[in-house]
Amino acid sequence: MQNSLYRYRAVDSRSLENLRNNLFYFSSPATFNDPFDCKSLFTLEGSSDDDWRLFFNRSLEDNEPQFSKEQRLKKVEQHIQNGIHRDKKIQAEEFKKLTLAANELGIVCLSQNRDNILMWSHYANKHKGFCLEFDKSILETYFRCSKVHYKQKYPTFKEFVALSCKTDITELRNLFLFTKSKDWEYEKEFRLISEPDSRTDKPWKRKIEYPEESLVGIIWGCRMTEKDKEKVRNALTGKSTPISYYQAKKSDRAYSLKIEKA
Repeated sequence: MQNSLYRYRAVDSRSLENLRNNLFYFSSPATFNDPFDCKSLFTLEGSSDDDWRLFFNRSLEDNEPQFSKEQRLKKVEQHIQNGIHRDKKIQAEEFKKLTLAANELGIVCLSQNRDNILMWSHYANKHKGFCLEFDKSILETYFRCSKVHYKQKYPTFKEFVALSCKTDITELRNLFLFTKSKDWEYEKEFRLISEPDSRTDKPWKRKIEYPEESLVGIIWGCRMTEKDKEKVRNALTGKSTPISYYQAKKSDRAYSLKIEKA
């Protein structure tokens, strides 16, 4: 259990097909229900002109690689002297570029939590669905797997700029890919990140196979019907890796779930 990650699912044609074929669907952050999630949101508190110099210089390095160091520095100073960095519209445009880049990524959301009542309600069709148990150590050998951190305030622009000087643009996105509001802390989320072909007219390109041996368990929801359990078992027909089955049950003493061997 300590090395397990969980994915809550409803019983439908898509979840059964993905289970049958060992597939994850890597969603674009643009489709997430949280309007703050994976957006390039920063607080500018404590930022200075020097922070903006570093930001503009890094932006030119990535977007105008033909510029020499001297050309970049000259362009940066022009921006600073013209006060471009104080223009709210310019700020919004620069940050929007980072959000658009994040939307090209694919993300699978998993949890360390297998018995959260809210997650069963929201993601597993009001406890009528099921929960997949994955071996984290296997997943992270195939995918980039990172823990989500929860904060009350946005990351600071100063933090973002400092990080930008130490790493490449891919790692830089981590600051907002793996930072969410504390309101979501109960989910204890981990994320798998991929960079699939994200064309909207080819959504199937976002389906990526996971190693069959990484799926080690299935938990039945406390309201799941025997008919739906059979659908899931049928989807697993022919798998070579043994699966452990569990049943979620309502506690007799508290507003909680008990997970027992089925």
